Amino acid sequence: EARKSRKEYNSHATREALTNAVKLAFNQNTPRDFQLDVAEALILGLDATVVAGTGSGKTLPWAMPLLLD
Repeated sequence: EARKSRKEYNSHATREALTNAVKLAFNQNTPRDFQLDVAEALILGLDATVVAGTGSGKTLPWAMPLLLD
């Protein structure tokens, strides 16, 4: 809903840019969908909580928006 409420926001382009930035920075590794969801929520200024197991990649979403700058 948050994605749709922003008229000039392009979710597909943002997710593609995030994926490309992660691949470039981290040896062609592709981010998981939940990581893209969290990174996108942060870009939109939303709160996000991630509950996942050890080693599942919970830290990456917080750094992903910084890779776009």
